[in-house]
Amino acid sequence: MRSRTLLRVFEILTVVSLAIVMVACSQAAPQPAPTQPAAPTTAPTTPPEQAAPTVAPTTAAEQPAPTEAAPTAEAAPALSGEISFLIWQNSPGMDKLVGEDLPRMFEAKHPGTKINATVLPYDQYNTKLALLVSAGTPPDIFESGPDFMRYVTQEVVVPLDDRFAADPVLSDATQSRVEANDFMRADRQHIYGTQFGAICGMQLYYNRDMFDKAGVAYPDENWTWDDFRAAAKKLTVEENGETVQWGTAWGYLGGWDGGWSPIVWDSGAEYFDSPFQAKALYLDKPEVIAAWQFMQDLVYKDKVAPSPATLDVLSQAGGALLSGKVAMLVDGCWMMQSYKGGDFELGMSVLPKGPAGRVNTGWFAGGMAIAKASKYPDLAWEYLRFLAVDEDANKALGSIGQACGAPVVYAYDDLYATSWKDVPGGDACVKSLENARAATIWADAWNEIWTNIISPNWDRFANGEITAQELSDAINKPANDALTAPQ
Repeated sequence: MRSRTLLRVFEILTVVSLAIVMVACSQAAPQPAPTQPAAPTTAPTTPPEQAAPTVAPTTAAEQPAPTEAAPTAEAAPALSGEISFLIWQNSPGMDKLVGEDLPRMFEAKHPGTKINATVLPYDQYNTKLALLVSAGTPPDIFESGPDFMRYVTQEVVVPLDDRFAADPVLSDATQSRVEANDFMRADRQHIYGTQFGAICGMQLYYNRDMFDKAGVAYPDENWTWDDFRAAAKKLTVEENGETVQWGTAWGYLGGWDGGWSPIVWDSGAEYFDSPFQAKALYLDKPEVIAAWQFMQDLVYKDKVAPSPATLDVLSQAGGALLSGKVAMLVDGCWMMQSYKGGDFELGMSVLPKGPAGRVNTGWFAGGMAIAKASKYPDLAWEYLRFLAVDEDANKALGSIGQACGAPVVYAYDDLYATSWKDVPGGDACVKSLENARAATIWADAWNEIWTNIISPNWDRFANGEITAQELSDAINKPANDALTAPQ
């Protein structure tokens, strides 16, 4: 439940939501993702000097045929005890469901248990969790956030590999999306969290009415970033020397927890050695600089996207797309419900592709960890398993339609599809999981790097005060020095 939350863009994001999702979050980027902080304030990762896992969910063609029937119900284990569950806010409906309804549903199925859920605003979450951890009284279950990497390194949370391996559903690739676990291998080896709700990523949202009026073909899976730019030019409208309609906006491209990542990956380049306990950032690569310059040119050279100052004005009308002044943008899965409420016909597509193909950013549903100090680890695991596997829980989660995406368990795909199947191109919600990669940088020092080095320079870049090359020159070395400094 990927950013309300990464800063809508991980201080979300987050993230995200499983928009994540895979989301949060306060930088010169869009709004927070439901499952990760939306801005680049993400900090979750650990060391081992081995190669990072290839975090790329199998494509639809490669995936095993999903099992149609719902997971076989087994005799419920005899459970008892009382546990605490800490999570950050997403939306009123989701907050009530996670904070009240699902705990009561579980308790009814397991008499003698008690789930005390606390849902906090994202900007309060990390501070509260840090206080509880430092006091030696962490919640039994909590959502991964900016300092999650430290909690892994300090063994505040426990690896869950044995739990997954012993589970008949969550270990079976024909029944569940086991590749989602790779997004929680915080030490590059072990799984430190479970996921539930909509696993999701980013999509291209567009105003079909504007496309029709301009006679521009709708986006499709063959679109490249060059096609995106060309269409944005055709969809931009000027009257009396003043822009009254923009072809696009940055949307979530401004996010450092995956926003601009696909443009770099689509060119065949990398910009970090691993999302988990990163030891090197490659922010001086030509492909990275080119991706940033592409974004900046949309605003200041092509003039097909509004500036940050103009976006502030559009925010008073609901934001870029909902204002009716922007034709299309790339945004997170968590924004679909809002965009469906716009005064226009919404369309969706997968992201454009580049010379190396299409690589998506994954905001898998928010990772939920179990504290090593928990007195009831079995109960904690059963509750997390319930959120992912139980049919009633997934009916409730699917009915919320919080984000477009797909559940952990294949059998519930249709339940979650109800949120997007009425949108033309809505199947991009699931297609965006193909070739998805982790983009959130989890490192002990990431919060400090973002706050002190990247964020202030990124703001200057977004405002057109410095070029992409100057941005790279300003942040690459200081960020790498901080990344490898003793903690």
